[in-house]
Amino acid sequence: MGKVGISERHALVLVNHGGGEQADIRALAEHVKAQVRSRFSVDLHEEPVFL
Repeated sequence: MGKVGISERHALVLVNHGGGEQADIRALAEHVKAQVRSRFSVDLHEEPVFL
């Protein structure tokens, strides 16, 4: 998703490719959680907790 994405080495790690902001990471996290919930009926939770 532009400046942020999912790690090629670990499917549950979000990465900033450069120039991304916290809001971009948050939007990607919400997108991933919604897709996983929709496809597998599993709720993901962030770790660590965002402040």
